[in-house]
Amino acid sequence: MIISRGSKINAQGTSSNPIVFTSNFAANSRGLGDWGGVIILGSARTNNAGGVQLVEGGLDPVKAEFGGTNDNDSSGVFKYVRIEFAGFPFQTDKEINGLTMGSVGRKTIINYVQCSFINDDAFEWFGGTVNCKHLISFRSLDDDFDTDNGFRGNLQYLLAVRDPLIADQSTSSTSEGFESDNDATGSNALPYTAPLFSNVTLIGPYRGAQTNTVDAKFRRGMRLRRNTYTSVFNSIIMDWKTGLHFDGSATEQNLTSDSMKFKNNWIAGYGTATPLQSGTPSAVRAKIFPGNDTAIASSAIVLTTPYNYTSPDFRPTPNSPAVSGASFTDPLFAGSIVPSSINDITKNTMLAFSVYPNPASASLSLLFNARSEQAIAYSVTDMTGKIIVRNTIVPYLGINVNTIDVSNFTNGLYTITLNGETANQILKFVVSK
Repeated sequence: MIISRGSKINAQGTSSNPIVFTSNFAANSRGLGDWGGVIILGSARTNNAGGVQLVEGGLDPVKAEFGGTNDNDSSGVFKYVRIEFAGFPFQTDKEINGLTMGSVGRKTIINYVQCSFINDDAFEWFGGTVNCKHLISFRSLDDDFDTDNGFRGNLQYLLAVRDPLIADQSTSSTSEGFESDNDATGSNALPYTAPLFSNVTLIGPYRGAQTNTVDAKFRRGMRLRRNTYTSVFNSIIMDWKTGLHFDGSATEQNLTSDSMKFKNNWIAGYGTATPLQSGTPSAVRAKIFPGNDTAIASSAIVLTTPYNYTSPDFRPTPNSPAVSGASFTDPLFAGSIVPSSINDITKNTMLAFSVYPNPASASLSLLFNARSEQAIAYSVTDMTGKIIVRNTIVPYLGINVNTIDVSNFTNGLYTITLNGETANQILKFVVSK
């Protein structure tokens, strides 16, 4: 089912009577991939060249278009919905997922959606700004939550449950809880893929013991790669061979420069495997261990009854590390990037600025996380007060990195003054060659 760009869906079930999109085979005869899935397409921005693209799956070339310039676009309401036995591998790496969202705008409401037994990803976002809450991925094939092409939404209260015998057998793919790319090549195309995840529970295939038999295609709880800026807070990653993988130098740099955040999370149940994988583990580990992010080899005390498929209880045990340690402030972003209340992810207008590297020699990166598209004027002055650079930034929503050429600057101390309706700040940096 396709909700094409410019159209709206009004699917509003209830907790006791959800709307169900399912296979047309008889009950007990249904299986993964019996039908395609649900595709919602909008007019928000992506980082695809040209701004408009065709969604994966070999669909009608007009109805399959997504992308545009309206981040406030609405594709309607999708609430209390279950999607099951969907997913279709049309071509290698071009599949239809359980719920595919292409450039869906922030005025769309997506809340209380479960994808079960999906023959590819349960949820995938290609660009867009839609905020989603209360999502469940249950025993699906490939990735549970996949973000690409400049997606910048806020996602809260997510649960994934894996089946140890159901994994993607494609030669070009492995099965993860999270997979996130800026784009297919890991470029610096804007807007960056910079979603914010909070209150996520990823229950992997080992289901309590690393000695259990699982499909070899299962790898990581979270694979953050290809220059993504994904931030994760207050979450549990348990029962995966590798809990967290910062894949590639660009993504590692985004973490170590504080362009993305991984904070107040627990990695559990990795046994003799590893909680963390990266090319520069010491630098990455220094950002997430020790501190508020903690790894424990056993997952036995984390949740009450997480491994029962029919009558689970995902609440923390009384002795669980998950009953404490959540935080809703972050100094780098002036207490704004994480929820001020557990009930919602707040959307502040503009968050704090930072610069790196400092000292700089050839170029300086100005980092900020914009919650508004209002223009920001900035000027750079030297120690005598002389203005060296004057410019204006029109930001994308989400993570922005603006490069300032300092190759012709002489060594010394400089000041950046930023002014805008929601941004007023002064920063200092040093040029040293």
